[in-house]
Amino acid sequence: MTIELQIRESVLAQALTEQVQTWLFTTCVPVNHAGLYVDHLDTIPGSLTFADAPGRGIDISLKVAIYVVSQVDVEAHPNGDPTGAQQPAGTVGVVVRLTIVNRALTIDSVTSDLSGLPLPPGLQSAVENAVDNAINQLSGQTLFDTTPIVSALVGADLPAEPDLARGHGVVAMRFGATGSLEPHLALNQDWGVFLDAGEAVDLLKRRMPNGLPINLRWQPNGSTPAILLDLNIDFEVLGLPVAGITVKATGSVSFLAPSTLKLSVSWVLDLGGVLVIFEAAAHKLAREEIRSRIPQAVHDGAQSFYFTINLPSIPAFLGAQPRWGGISSDAAGMTIGGPVKRAQAGRRDLIHISHWPFSRPAWWGHCRETETPPTHFDPRQLRVIAGVNLSDAGALCEVEILPPNQWLVTSKPPDQDGMGFDLMIAVAEQITADVRILLRTARGTRLVDLGKPIIIHRADEEGGGVDVQVNWIDDCLRLSGPWLKLITGEPLTPEDLVNPPIDGPDWSRNLGAELGLNSHLVTIEGLEQGEMVTLRGRGLQLDVIANENGHAIVPAVVGLSSDMSEVIVERVSRRPLTGAIRVQTIEFTRLAVVGPADAAAIRDVDGAAQIARQVGESVFVEVYQPDNVQLFARIEGHGEAALNLQPLPPQPPDAVRMATEAGLEDFAAVQTLPGSSEFNLALVQMRDGTGIIVTTDGRTSRIAGRYSGPQIGMQVDGGYAIAKSGDMIHLFAVHRPEDVTFNR
Repeated sequence: MTIELQIRESVLAQALTEQVQTWLFTTCVPVNHAGLYVDHLDTIPGSLTFADAPGRGIDISLKVAIYVVSQVDVEAHPNGDPTGAQQPAGTVGVVVRLTIVNRALTIDSVTSDLSGLPLPPGLQSAVENAVDNAINQLSGQTLFDTTPIVSALVGADLPAEPDLARGHGVVAMRFGATGSLEPHLALNQDWGVFLDAGEAVDLLKRRMPNGLPINLRWQPNGSTPAILLDLNIDFEVLGLPVAGITVKATGSVSFLAPSTLKLSVSWVLDLGGVLVIFEAAAHKLAREEIRSRIPQAVHDGAQSFYFTINLPSIPAFLGAQPRWGGISSDAAGMTIGGPVKRAQAGRRDLIHISHWPFSRPAWWGHCRETETPPTHFDPRQLRVIAGVNLSDAGALCEVEILPPNQWLVTSKPPDQDGMGFDLMIAVAEQITADVRILLRTARGTRLVDLGKPIIIHRADEEGGGVDVQVNWIDDCLRLSGPWLKLITGEPLTPEDLVNPPIDGPDWSRNLGAELGLNSHLVTIEGLEQGEMVTLRGRGLQLDVIANENGHAIVPAVVGLSSDMSEVIVERVSRRPLTGAIRVQTIEFTRLAVVGPADAAAIRDVDGAAQIARQVGESVFVEVYQPDNVQLFARIEGHGEAALNLQPLPPQPPDAVRMATEAGLEDFAAVQTLPGSSEFNLALVQMRDGTGIIVTTDGRTSRIAGRYSGPQIGMQVDGGYAIAKSGDMIHLFAVHRPEDVTFNR
C-alpha cells in the first residue's frame, strides 16, 4: 500500500524565488568599504536546481545577483542611474534544505555561499550578513503538512513513516513506497495525493460494514477512477431459501468543488437460476437488505448509494496557495489534487527619483485670498523650495547631504518617499554650492543634485528687493451665461438651453462620449477554460478567452452621452452567464476642451487642475476655473504640471512590458485601460491593424483575446485626467466608485 504527496518542483521554485525577492526588495547592505556601495540584490529566476541531500533531505539551490556601484560611478550620473546598477558584479549562492518533520514537508535550514564573489572582505561580509538575515526567515517554515489530508482519506492507518524523493520534476513525500519516484500528476495538477490501487479501493472498503461478504477490484475507465464490487446475499423469496444471488456494482470516485470526494455505487442483481416470476420480489428484498446492511450510506436511488469525504483546506506556503481541483487515475491508482495559485511576484523595480531643484524665491496665492497678486512681498512670505520624490525605493538605508551643505536641515524628514527643503531667503542665501544628496536605498544608490537657490537682488532704480516667482491661481467664483442670467433675473433664451457640440472627430465621436466615458473591467467567473466571451457596443468589439480558472477578464470603454447605446456581453455558446460577475469602474466626466498640444501633463494641486501644454517651442501652464467666463487662467512661470510634460498619447511602461512578455514585438501602440494601470491589462495595436488584449497575473503575461476599439492614452493625477482626441486636449474629472459583484 502506498500514499504519496507529490508537488511540482516548478511550484516550489517559483514560491521560493519570489518570497526571497520580496525580502531582498527591502534589504539594506551597510557600507563597509570606502568608495563601493551595494546598489541592490535580486534573485535570479530560473536559477534554481534540485538535488538529493545526505540523509532524507533535498537541497534547492538559488542564486542571488548582487549589483555594486562605485562612488565615482554614482557621482558621474547625478539624477540618473549609475552603470553598475545594470550589470551584476557576481552572485550569491543560497541552499535551502527540505526535510520531513512530523509528516510535514519543512525547510530545515538555509545557508549562503559567497565564495568567489569579487568584493573586498569588509563589503563581502556585509553582503553575507544582509543576505543571511533575509533568508533565515525561511528556516523552520512548513510547506506542506500531510497529516490532515491523510487523516481524511485513510484515517490513522498509514503504510509506513514517509521518506522524501524527487525525480521527473516532482518532489514527493512517500508512505510505503520504495525505489525511484514515479510521477502521478496529471497535466492540470500542480500537486496531488496519490493513492495506489489498494489504497484507492480501501477508500470505499473502509466505509462498508465489517463482515459484509464483498469483493472489490480497481478497474479505472481511462483517467476516470472506478471500482468493481461483488456482494453475495442469501435470503428467502416467497418462503423459499435462495442462495448465491450476487449483487454486482460499479463504484466511481468524483470530485465536488470546492473540496469534497464523492464515492458513488450503482448495483444490479445477478439472479442466476431464480425464476422470472420471483425477479421483482428479489430486487425488492435485495434493496431492503443493502439499505439495512449499509445504513451509513446515502441511498439516492432504487439501486444506488454514495458516501462523501470532506477534504481539508490546504494552507498557503511562501505565498503560494494549493487548491483542490479534481482527480486523475491510471492502472496504478488515482491522484487527488489540483492547481497551485502562484505566489505574487516579488518586486524588482529600481528606485525612481523625481526632483525639483532650487530656483527663485516663490510666492503662492489665490484669487479667493487676494483679488490681484501683490507687487511687493514681505520676505517672511517668500520661500525657496526644493525636494526629492522617491518611488520603488524598497527601504531608505542612509541619506547624506554632501559637503559643503551638510549643515542644511530638511523641512520634510527623509523617508522612503523622499525629502524636501523649505527655506527662508536668509537661509537660502548662505548656500553657495550646489546641494548634492547621496541617497542609499534597498533599490539603488543615487546622487541627487538640487542645484542652488537663485537669489537675484534688483537694483534700487528697479525698485529694489529680489526677483520673485509669482504663482497666483485665479480661483474666484464667477458666473456667466445662463447662470448669470438666472442670478440677475434676465430671461433665458432657447440658445441658452442648447447642449454644447460634441468635441473631437476621433475616439470621442466614435464612442459617443460627449459627456465623458466609463472605463470598466469586468471579471466573469464560472466559464470553461478556453471558452470565448464577446462584447459588443458602440465603437467597441472584442473577444476574450477564459483562463485556466474559468475566468474571463473583459475590458470595456463606454461613452457617456444623452443618448446611450447598449453594451452586450455574452458567451459565444449562447449559454447563460451563471458565475459571479465583478465590475470595476473608473468614471471620467468631461469638463472642458483645453486646446491643442504636442505634449502635455496634468497635476491635481490642492484640488485645482493644472494643465501644462507644449505647442511647438512654447509651454503654457493653465489652471482650470469652472466658475469663470474664461475657463483657463494662465500661470506665470512654470507650475507643477510643467515638470512632467509627455508626448500624447503616452506609452505606459507597464503596458509595454506586458506586451513584450506575451511575445508581441511588431506593435504600433500599447495602452492600459483608461485610468486603470492597476488592472494588469494592456490593449495592444499591432502594425497590421490587429488589436490584442494582454493580461498578466504578476508572474506571466498572456494573450487573452482580440480587441477592436479606441486607444485612449489617459493621463491621470488625483481627481483629474487629460486625453487627446483628434487635435485637442480634453479635461476630465475622475471618480472611482466601489467595485460591484453580481452573484447569479
